[in-house]
Amino acid sequence: MKLMKAFQSTNPTKLIHIFISVCIFTVYVTAQNTISIEVVENEVGDNTINVLYNSNADISGFQFTVEGATVNGSSGGDAAANGFSFSNNSTTCLGFSLTGSVIPAGNGTLVIVDIDITGDVSLTGIVIANTVGEALDFTYEGTVGSVSGCMDDTACNYDLN
Repeated sequence: MKLMKAFQSTNPTKLIHIFISVCIFTVYVTAQNTISIEVVENEVGDNTINVLYNSNADISGFQFTVEGATVNGSSGGDAAANGFSFSNNSTTCLGFSLTGSVIPAGNGTLVIVDIDITGDVSLTGIVIANTVGEALDFTYEGTVGSVSGCMDDTACNYDLN
């Protein structure tokens, strides 16, 4: 009863401001989960994509399909650093933990995928799970950049371009 009286005596303009603030906060929190790729190409055929993420929740697993490339393998990134196992075929990558480990909320490189490029590289069918196995709402932002050539200036195949 006291709660009802409190709302009745509250200025309607203040309630509208609170409602708008909650809506803006909700949009911000749900919109910040993103995934993107950085394609790394070089002349010796060691092409990879760095799958980059920004997540407001812990990640317990992921799956995606790679378009425009043949997948040779996946490893590394924050998934490997947190003890994840990897499985892939020529188009799909899967990462998970058999021990209950998670990738903490934040951002970084989720995984590095070894590929043979056949077209325009992108990700589809993206499923990223939270700690209870529910799909998190992620937005694919596309390619954020690409790197060509071997960037190791001490390597025999060094190519800044």
